[in-house]
Amino acid sequence: MTMTHILIIEDNDSDALFLEYLLSESGEPELVIHHCRQVSEARQRLSANKFDCVFLDYMLGSMKGTELLGELRESNNDVPIIIMTGNGSEKIAVNALKMGAQDYLSKDTWNAELVRRALAAAIAAVHYQREIARKQAAIQTFAYRAAHDLKSPVRQIGMLLEQLQADLQGRLTESEHELCELAMRRAARLERLIERLIGYAESGRRTRLFAPASLQSVLEQAMESLDHEISKSNAIIHSVNLPVVLGDDVLLVQVFQNALSNAIKFSTDVPEIVVTAKLDGNSWHVSIADKGIGMPESLVDQVFDPFYRVHSADVYEGSGIGLAICQQIIEQHEGKIWIESAPQNGTTVHFTLPDELSNRANA
Repeated sequence: MTMTHILIIEDNDSDALFLEYLLSESGEPELVIHHCRQVSEARQRLSANKFDCVFLDYMLGSMKGTELLGELRESNNDVPIIIMTGNGSEKIAVNALKMGAQDYLSKDTWNAELVRRALAAAIAAVHYQREIARKQAAIQTFAYRAAHDLKSPVRQIGMLLEQLQADLQGRLTESEHELCELAMRRAARLERLIERLIGYAESGRRTRLFAPASLQSVLEQAMESLDHEISKSNAIIHSVNLPVVLGDDVLLVQVFQNALSNAIKFSTDVPEIVVTAKLDGNSWHVSIADKGIGMPESLVDQVFDPFYRVHSADVYEGSGIGLAICQQIIEQHEGKIWIESAPQNGTTVHFTLPDELSNRANA
């Protein structure tokens, strides 16, 4: 049977002994409990050993446990951490959770059942996060390899189109010339996207290819890429007050394209989509709202999981990866993305992006 290693970081021996007792009474099998009193010892143990969960006291002498929590998260140590304190408050709990703790326990009210639940939930939450990270890494590897395989053929398509246009110079009708120009623009955009995907996969979320980007232009490029779907469905797309943000316009086109494609796909009548933005501090809150079939509120977080599908491929085509890509891109822009939806009441995709003017002023 697999052993579960628990580290208690607590400078009060009585509290540490009582927590060990609660853990022994929790019914969790095969627990191996370690205890240290000082932060220096805790750092050494966490560096040298792998623990399944850490119970961390909020006050450790003159140092707050959240300082150690911050150190661990900054060093990418994702061990499950449960903060505990005898002087609990909602503010302390919220701050600890924001800093990366999995749970919070008050010593005034803890018991064996609360400790058991907190331990199980903390370990499960980190396991889930690690699994998502593993899937995202696999997707990035796939994207990197696929992008490399596509790079040369796409470049050749662009060159052949340019050669074709040159060979037929003066013999093309105006309509044929426009189609040729459109094909070359799309080939060039696809080549740029592939280049960015390669760089994105290589350096992960720290890649920053940001510049002032007009969201109106981003929307127009996304609509141009979806002109077949828009024409076929007679979709109506309204935009209101779209600003200039700080970002990577090629990747942002992908976000808009994925969100608009879903809005068109999951509409039963003529799709009507409204794209708006409003300034919130130093960020723009962008919304892409439709009046489609929607989804249960319980699923709005799961749709960002790679390959998760609300509907089977037999009902609606798709890979189930579009929103996962959107999430990665928005998080790369240090923004947030979320969804509001209800069955038969449409879906709104919300995300935030840094304001170009605010960032210029703060530079």
